[in-house]
Amino acid sequence: MIPDAMAGNVRSHGILHVFNSAGELLLEDKEHSSKVSSALKEENAHVCLNGKRCVCKAKLCCHGNELDVLNEWRTTGEVCDVILCAGEEEFPCHRAVLAANSLYFRLLLLGDFRERLEEKVRLEDVAPGTLSLLLDYSYTGRIRITTENVGDLVHASTLLQFPDVTDACCRYLTHTLRPDNCVQVMKLAEDYFLTELSEHVKKFAFENLPAIFVTSDFAQGSLRDDQNVLKLLKQAMSVARDRCSCLQ
Repeated sequence: MIPDAMAGNVRSHGILHVFNSAGELLLEDKEHSSKVSSALKEENAHVCLNGKRCVCKAKLCCHGNELDVLNEWRTTGEVCDVILCAGEEEFPCHRAVLAANSLYFRLLLLGDFRERLEEKVRLEDVAPGTLSLLLDYSYTGRIRITTENVGDLVHASTLLQFPDVTDACCRYLTHTLRPDNCVQVMKLAEDYFLTELSEHVKKFAFENLPAIFVTSDFAQGSLRDDQNVLKLLKQAMSVARDRCSCLQ
């Protein structure tokens, strides 16, 4: 259960977004376990619980705690059929669980790629700590988004195709948008084609241009020639023109 909830919580299709008192966004998918269990059954996955294989027609134990057991096995390395490698770290996992959470992993691990047969699969350009967070989400449906990890999570969740995590990151960035960070957020939005976030930043820039001009980085000149700043200001001017046109 997500603790320390504040006002402004948002629930959508079983997904709860909660900002806690530390300003962190806590994402919890209340239906995650049932979604993954359904996907495992569709894959006809064989899961053995407590040393006994389920004999139900779906060939998967139907007692409702499959994911909890699999997560326990993940932490001990038991009954894992793939090891993800990032940096110098290795993460034992279950292919079926990864495939149930991510189209990227579904194609990579269960498709016609060589990784389907490999015991170890290396993921380039994904930080070990960020991969660990996404794996925790895959097995629990919960993740904590902070100022320190949001950039890496945007990168990894778009690359590995965890759309609910990407959406939560966009919510966090929208909630924490300020004059002194809007240029960086705009660059992130455009680098990863986050259209809604990009539009929000443009409107924010239009409404906060004076504050952007006096932020410490801009006032000291370190951002005055930055192409991202110039692009953002042009887009803010475009929003202003559009609004003026609507008023005519």
